[in-house]
Amino acid sequence: MEKIMAQQPGLELHTVEEQFSCFQFVGSVDNGFPVVKFHFNGSLALAVYPHDYLFQYRDNIWCVGFMSGEMQSKDGKDITLLGDLVLSNKLVLYDLENQTIGWVDYNCSSHITVKDEMSGATYAVGAHDIGSSSKLVSLRISAVLLLLVGVLYTFML
Repeated sequence: MEKIMAQQPGLELHTVEEQFSCFQFVGSVDNGFPVVKFHFNGSLALAVYPHDYLFQYRDNIWCVGFMSGEMQSKDGKDITLLGDLVLSNKLVLYDLENQTIGWVDYNCSSHITVKDEMSGATYAVGAHDIGSSSKLVSLRISAVLLLLVGVLYTFML
């Protein structure tokens, strides 16, 4: 954080909501702060732009999106949590079998093409189609609830 804040030596940090380090800044954060690169095993790097690690709390008040995990690795190094701010505008792949994660920069306002391995059908999926309650899941839940109501009604007669 010291290297990031060195770009703007006059900034005064203050804590907001007992957890965020924030400061007053007027102008474009992308022009005023550096790109941060995280380096991982295998020469893998993740470039994080200022608009991805800083978030606007109020008019001209910006906060740092990195948070301490309040944990340490096996070798005693502090763990930093990189959340949704850092992974915005990236396609992320979670390989549970091999316990790895991968990503690629992507304009998330556009769509991706997904292929159904079983049927071979392809679908264009946009960000507006993805959510915690997709239309297909909602339809399935509605069908199950309707079936349950029908069964209960039959037993009550």
